[in-house]
Amino acid sequence: MIEKYNKYFVIGFNKTATTTIHNLFEVNNLKSQHTDKEWDLENFTCFSDNGNQRNYPELYSTYPNSIFILNVRKLNEWLLSRFKHGYNICKEKPINWAYPPTIDLCIEWIQSREEHHLNVLNFFKDKKNKLIIISIDNYNWLDYLALKLKLKIYNIKSQNIINTSGKHRFLIDIIDKCFQKLNYSSSEKKSLLLKNKTLENELVNLYYNNIY
Repeated sequence: MIEKYNKYFVIGFNKTATTTIHNLFEVNNLKSQHTDKEWDLENFTCFSDNGNQRNYPELYSTYPNSIFILNVRKLNEWLLSRFKHGYNICKEKPINWAYPPTIDLCIEWIQSREEHHLNVLNFFKDKKNKLIIISIDNYNWLDYLALKLKLKIYNIKSQNIINTSGKHRFLIDIIDKCFQKLNYSSSEKKSLLLKNKTLENELVNLYYNNIY
């Protein structure tokens, strides 16, 4: 397959289908790295996991013939997925990046997410064809991404799904208390990119996306 781009950068947060996107790259014979460590830019073509922590302006400057993917999901579901991840690994690491869950940590994540999304949307405003925004809450998101990247699907299934059960009720309670403290409305709790829906609509419509 002839690659359209020399690099593919997934710059959304973790717990937004980064492993599934990594698998999409691999089954299309693209050399893909999925890691929370430093990305090996010399030896790989595709990169994912903790993309929000990467210096995307520098990556864009270094690799102008690259494509960037901002992968998102509903805020309340993203928060729960993160806390569940921390809960599931707390037996090995009682204190980790996502555990113990607190209202303050929840607020920190929300603010960091909002800031990152806004910065990304503004950075690419004058280079609109370099950013694809994907909502993994939409049933056809993988087909949409593959179509835009001219890749094949090969029956890829979602990875790293954490089943919801009664034992996670206390995590939901913490998230609810966080939203109450921030005075979030029902729609804001399910926001994909920004709390301000008007601003979100204005910016998202500039890009290739499966949201609107």
